[in-house]
Order: sequence, then structure tokens, then C-alpha cells
Amino acid sequence: MDTLPTDHRPAGAQPVKRYITGHDGTTGESVYVDVPDLSYSPVPVPGFGTAARSYATTKLAPELANDEDLKAHFSDDSVTSQKRQEIIVPSTTTNPHTGEKELGGANVVNLDLEPGAVGHMHRTVSLDISTCVMGSVYHELDSGQKVLLQAGVSFIPRAMFKLE
Repeated sequence: MDTLPTDHRPAGAQPVKRYITGHDGTTGESVYVDVPDLSYSPVPVPGFGTAARSYATTKLAPELANDEDLKAHFSDDSVTSQKRQEIIVPSTTTNPHTGEKELGGANVVNLDLEPGAVGHMHRTVSLDISTCVMGSVYHELDSGQKVLLQAGVSFIPRAMFKLE
């Protein structure tokens, strides 16, 4: 479980290791869950980079009983599947008052950006927490405000932004 998924990532992508905790079904003690290697985009997005989904849920709080969140994440056909390529988790809930689709949940995506990459302006609709782990990238708002994110700096995107 301590090996990095070097054989499943695109050439040049940085290795990422994830640990997910759960409970032993017999003792109830906390344990590290066996997790498959990250599933990276088979083809990088030209001019941007590649992505791998580490974890995702369709709602907050996630359904932890019987590891329902992990079953969905490790499945091949769930909207939160680690094998899906969307950065945003697709909607699964309808608002009972408006009839509109609701988005939400948590989404942990590992991005390996190419040098000079420029993302598009967007707003997330899930709980996203982003941390720069190496190198640097600009985080720009639609107001024009911009900060340089360097290794160890985090941001919580709750408004329109792009990375470049």
C-alpha cells in the first residue's frame, strides 16, 4: 500500500499518494482502506495538463455507513467514480422547491498543470479545497484580483476563478 502509482500516471505527471480511512468491520477500529491507484485522464488536456480524482461525494455529509461513499467512489459507473474524467461531480439531486438540479458534495482532484497552462473562468458547485504542492500557479478572480499560489498555499474556491 506504500507504493506510488507510477505505472498508472501519464509521463511527466507527478506521483500522488492518497490515504483514505475507514473502520474494521469486526473491531470497529480505524484502519487505512486499500485503495486502487489513481485513474488519470488517459490523454492530457492540451495546453492545460492532466487530472485524477482522489475522492468525491454527491452530498455533504457523505454517506459513510457501510462505506457507501467508498463503494460509489471505487465503482466503475457511479457519478463519483474515481475513473470519471469530469472535474465537477454531475448533479444527482433535484431541489424539491424549485425543481432544479442541485450540485454539491466534496471533490478532491489532483491536477498536474503543464507549464504556461491557462484554465477557464468557472465557479465550483461542490466543496473544493485546493493546495499547491509544488511549483507555482496564479489564482485569478473574475474581478481581476490575482494571487500567486506556491507550494504549501491553499485556497477554497467559493467564487468565479481560473488558474494560470
